[in-house]
Amino acid sequence: MLGPLPDGGRRLVEFAAVAARPIEAVELDRLPLEDPDEAATAALQSGLMAAAGDGVVFRHALLRDAVYGEIAEPRRRGLHQRWAQVLLACEQAGAIPRPAEVARHLRIGGAGADAVPQLVRAAASARNVGALDEAVAFVEDALGTAPDRAALWLELAELEAWRGRRDQSEDAFQRAFALLEKAEPLDLARAQLQHARANHGPICYPRVARESARIALELIERAGRAPSEERAEALAACAWCEAVAGSVEEAERLLERLSAEPEASGDWRVYDIAHARALVLMRRGRFVESYGPSIAAGAASDRIGRPDLAYGAWINAAGAATAAGEYERALEFLDRGTAAVPLHALKGIEADVLAAKAFVLRGLGRLKDARKAAEAEHAVAEQLGQPDLLAKASHDLGLVALDQGECELAAQLLGTSLVDEARISRPVTRIALAEALARGGHAEQAAEELRAAVLEPVRPSDFPATLVPRLARVQGLIAHARGDDDEAVRRLEESSAGWERLLAANLRADSLAGVLADLGRPVVGLVEPERELARARADLQSIKEGRCSAIVP
Repeated sequence: MLGPLPDGGRRLVEFAAVAARPIEAVELDRLPLEDPDEAATAALQSGLMAAAGDGVVFRHALLRDAVYGEIAEPRRRGLHQRWAQVLLACEQAGAIPRPAEVARHLRIGGAGADAVPQLVRAAASARNVGALDEAVAFVEDALGTAPDRAALWLELAELEAWRGRRDQSEDAFQRAFALLEKAEPLDLARAQLQHARANHGPICYPRVARESARIALELIERAGRAPSEERAEALAACAWCEAVAGSVEEAERLLERLSAEPEASGDWRVYDIAHARALVLMRRGRFVESYGPSIAAGAASDRIGRPDLAYGAWINAAGAATAAGEYERALEFLDRGTAAVPLHALKGIEADVLAAKAFVLRGLGRLKDARKAAEAEHAVAEQLGQPDLLAKASHDLGLVALDQGECELAAQLLGTSLVDEARISRPVTRIALAEALARGGHAEQAAEELRAAVLEPVRPSDFPATLVPRLARVQGLIAHARGDDDEAVRRLEESSAGWERLLAANLRADSLAGVLADLGRPVVGLVEPERELARARADLQSIKEGRCSAIVP
């Protein structure tokens, strides 16, 4: 097929077969041909190729396949390698970078090691446009060739964190740490800081982040010098983690120590300090004051180009606004978080934002809008197919259904959410399930769920002090469903009195930190004594007046 062609035309046709796409003019000029124009003319006159703008292309894919099949394997590998070099030369001349294509040709050409940097570049490009699945695939391809490169495992760990896949992220981090075991202390410290950032950003496990930040600080000290950027980041991470899951006094001490560090400029420093300071203020119950640092952290992470960290800043601000009772302001912060995050790619984060919106909209009484947000969260969770996300989404949608009086649906969804993987309060969820059953007229099943709720292990985020008035209210609903209104009134009065006492306890600050530390959900799960008291009083009034609209006997 290629026999009649002169050498230049033959080489051009072979390169086109290897490229497997049209060859553009800028590429044609950089092919190793003595006379590119003469070669192009010969290729066109052969009938194999046609003009494509200023370049050339095979007239049919079958012609390309036939030519490719004629090229001997050793020569084919060399052509792939040379075509990769042409693409790199074009990039240096200002053409669009094609790192993924370069990597593919290098690998086909047998230069797998040379392909690794190109795969890393391709992963970075994909990540920058939110194409996380593609980015992960590129890094995994690179690891197939270079499994002993810790930097690749760290990149994979971070990408998996962005995708909300904690187990996969943690596995990649541990592989990296094992490879860095004998590395310089500062290199290992930087890896630990990446681990800390992942666990107080896209996936939220403050206690894990605190341990990694602590290790990083020790390694920095061992390094024998004081790099201000790494030290500042480690101190800020420790401060944030202490504010959420430890001692707020220690968090304040760490921030004071951080202020004494040598001055370091840049958006990373702004983000680290502001993010930690916001959580300290929130822990102190100074919710409105925390808006400023959260806004500064969100803006800095936008400039850095880290949507996962932007999400953390804005959703924490929304949590503070919700705790302050400023629900409309909370929605504004969530909208800013939505704008900062490419939700089409960061589906795990999208689900969390929708969950927060559903919770805030419930607080505003906008139940139709809350239902839409919760249904959208559930749809995202189904797309991802991750059991923990699906359980959380079922929980959130179940609470909205309960508020709307759809007791059967609420019971079904809340029951589905009670799986081991779910980051929800199990005792509080069982109490809500019991409420749905009681309101639906299933008194005995409701009583069974209350007994199960009492047997659930209690964590700080379950807020044990609130469980008694919660239980008492549902006990009242169960008594009413059984026809014992005297007992119902007694239990509901007990619940109301309990919530009245808790109103003075200023639970919101500890509540916000607790759900963030244990559940990684800075808005959903926030204890709202005023709302709970209003619900208990409404049920009590309904029973006293003999109305059954709110409770189905």
